[in-house]
Amino acid sequence: MATTSIWQEDGGNGQAGNSSLVQLMNDEIVRVLMPVVIYISLVMAVGLIGNALVCYYYTFKESMSPNTFFIILLSVNDLITCAVSMPTDIAVISLYYTFENNLACKITRFVNHFTTLASLMTLGAIAVNRYKKICQVARPMMDMHQARRVSVIIVLGSIILGLPSLLIYGVQRVRIENETNIAVYGHRCTWTKDLAYRGYLWAYLAAQFLGFIVWLTFLVVLYSRIWRTIYLQRKRIFERKHNGRELNKSTDTMNETLTVFTIEEGQTAIEESSNDSVSIGCVGQFELHVTSDAKAKHLLDVIRKDFETNKVNSNNDEKKDSINEEKKVSPKTESNHKTFGKGGKIDAKTVRVTTVMLIITAVFVVSFLPYLSLVAWRVLKGKHGAHFFSDAGLVAYHIGFLSYQLNCSLNPWIYGIFNSQFRRFYFGCCFRKHE
Repeated sequence: MATTSIWQEDGGNGQAGNSSLVQLMNDEIVRVLMPVVIYISLVMAVGLIGNALVCYYYTFKESMSPNTFFIILLSVNDLITCAVSMPTDIAVISLYYTFENNLACKITRFVNHFTTLASLMTLGAIAVNRYKKICQVARPMMDMHQARRVSVIIVLGSIILGLPSLLIYGVQRVRIENETNIAVYGHRCTWTKDLAYRGYLWAYLAAQFLGFIVWLTFLVVLYSRIWRTIYLQRKRIFERKHNGRELNKSTDTMNETLTVFTIEEGQTAIEESSNDSVSIGCVGQFELHVTSDAKAKHLLDVIRKDFETNKVNSNNDEKKDSINEEKKVSPKTESNHKTFGKGGKIDAKTVRVTTVMLIITAVFVVSFLPYLSLVAWRVLKGKHGAHFFSDAGLVAYHIGFLSYQLNCSLNPWIYGIFNSQFRRFYFGCCFRKHE
């Protein structure tokens, strides 16, 4: 830190000059950390606008479903972070050594932990909903009543798990390192330095790491099984199409005929060639080779009658099956059929929504890892970064320590990239012509 000139100018006038020295050092470190303040301000502005639009769009423009409900809950968490946590973080940096409001410090740390825990649990609920929709289609899907119950559990659980932060964090009297022998003290919003609470602090931080690892493992397993199901389903469809093309090629090479009768839905077609045989074929079913036109006409009449009889019986059977199927479908399992399109193919919208949720989860994990790593490093180091970092290192340290807030502003952009209707709503006329 560039504090040498400050001490030389002040000269160290004992206790009388302590307050002025603290203020001078506070002003100096705020100047150094101004890029962090600008970074938080930009993330806050983008997050406030984006998440407000997400909440409005998915509440009033989209049909309500469990997945839509969880998206709204996730956006509300991000909105609280942008509206409450980020302004307080700016105040904590602006009053780096002079922050003395203990209640504000405790509230902002509790809100940070509450919204982070709520986002973690909400992403877990979204993953479970995606898994049930794709991998457990035969079972009843989550309905809105269950989604609301899950959201209440998420909120209450986040409050309970975030309560220890009210005891661990607060305004602490810290000694400011300097190049003289004068003891200069300031006040910072950070975790407790009391040795009596050191065991609770370590237990709380260890629980955070363990919970994050368990949560991450759980999501990796769920999304791995989801994408394995999608991959196997698409592989089967590809193999069926490929085998169908091979069968058509093989039957085409065998047709050396004088007259070819093709029967498909009661229609016939005749083609002439130079051989002495006659071939009567039913597309995709079989081919018969005969030696005269008389036999060909006779077999053609027999096949046409048989075809028409089978078609009538097949239509009747399909109507009976559809009626029986409608009777069997219950309200809870009705949404299961929407997951799969014609021929058992997974609906494209289901795959797209799952992709969006996976990307949002990955962004959250990537943005959260620097925070966890720096917390562990700081606890093991035992000293604050301002005591040994350079100016650039201190800026990078604080941006990394607030990295978990980045996903709050990125989520609306992810929704906009994959949802064309929300993109039109979000960007207005800019994308209307393109769409």
